Amino acid sequence: MFFVVSLALIFGGVYLSLSTTPKSILIEAVNGFYNKTEEFMAKDESLKYRDNFTIDSKIKINSKIDPETKVINNKDLFTNLAKLDTNIKFSQSLDTKKTLLSVNSKKDNNDYVNIKYLVKDSTGYYYNSKIINKYVNVGTNNYFENLGKDVSNKDNLSYINTFLINSIINNIEEDDIDTSKENIDINNSKVNANLISVELDNSKLNKIYKKVIKDLKKDKKASTIINNYYYDFNNYKPEGNYKFLKKNETIIFKLYTKGLTNQFVKFEVIDKNNNEEDKINYEKIDDNNSVLYLIEDSKLKYELDIKKDNENKYDVKIKDNYSNDIGTITITKTNKEKIIDLSIVDEDKRLDVDYNLKFKDVTNKSYNEIVSLDITYLEKNKNIFSLSFNMNNEITRSSEIKEDTSNSILEKSLTPEQVTKKDNYFKDLIDDLVGGNNG
Repeated sequence: MFFVVSLALIFGGVYLSLSTTPKSILIEAVNGFYNKTEEFMAKDESLKYRDNFTIDSKIKINSKIDPETKVINNKDLFTNLAKLDTNIKFSQSLDTKKTLLSVNSKKDNNDYVNIKYLVKDSTGYYYNSKIINKYVNVGTNNYFENLGKDVSNKDNLSYINTFLINSIINNIEEDDIDTSKENIDINNSKVNANLISVELDNSKLNKIYKKVIKDLKKDKKASTIINNYYYDFNNYKPEGNYKFLKKNETIIFKLYTKGLTNQFVKFEVIDKNNNEEDKINYEKIDDNNSVLYLIEDSKLKYELDIKKDNENKYDVKIKDNYSNDIGTITITKTNKEKIIDLSIVDEDKRLDVDYNLKFKDVTNKSYNEIVSLDITYLEKNKNIFSLSFNMNNEITRSSEIKEDTSNSILEKSLTPEQVTKKDNYFKDLIDDLVGGNNG
């Protein structure tokens, strides 16, 4: 979690708020981080999918793990993922009001996953070869209700993300939000800051989660969008308590602003577990410079000095707790490529992460989107763990969906055994990947 939060903060460190209440300030801050990240990662206008399109994705993962290492907790998962050859295909035809998502995966050249989700004639269907060899009719699906010339899948995703941010923060109890004034140090200067602090434990997160689900169901647009992907969402009822955090663990969020306009100056995320405390501390120096501190067990572990060279490039210097330079992160983007390079050398350990998103062969009718992620971890020059993730997406600005549903059955016609298989399918799949040896 801390890595994801850190990456978002690198992009989203500047915002101004004219709001006055603690919740509205928090909402603007989080939305600001989200919007800045989304803006940086957004595609060039010429690469948008448009109304009718097909995305044909081929995915391959390779990994190599030192059998003696204790750094990787679940070696079986990476071993099994490397055995898979996966093809994911999504087609949308706004003209015929049809969509089709198919996932096919082979493990050791044997069929492992074969599932489909189809929408046509405002009806939803799914197919799973492990359950039954025909389509199952799950009733009305209004996937296209919120799609049109001016509304896209991306618009729907943005709507849900913004809705979730607002709902989560609005459902925090007032008693869990503290406000105060504090004098803090930013870049060796004293700043008189406004502090908004929120502390949440597992019980409070469960309450928020259940209220957010209710909010999603009450909002017609949000519930329609989610039901398009999870057809039974309106019948979903959170039961019991989910384990978001450990028994004595709490998460604390601290937002520091200054002035009447509540200009952002500092943000902290603190994970407290008994007497241990991990923290991310992000401080804005000016519009182009900021610093991120990663603190483990109340001790400084790393410092990241972030420099925004321009709208398309960030340079990050990584220092250890003794202010020694131990690594760099470079984030760059062009209209046709996005690159993240990370390299850390800490004593006898080395970590290299290379992420690349490239657009090739762009024409009016199609283009290729190539994603690669390479991770290498060494100790004393010995390769402890290496992973390569490669995904080749062929995007075509046309679609042809010809699926025969004439022999489909209603979901209520499934036998009790088939219902059990359906309900347990994804859990059994994950269990097999995590510890299974065959598919």
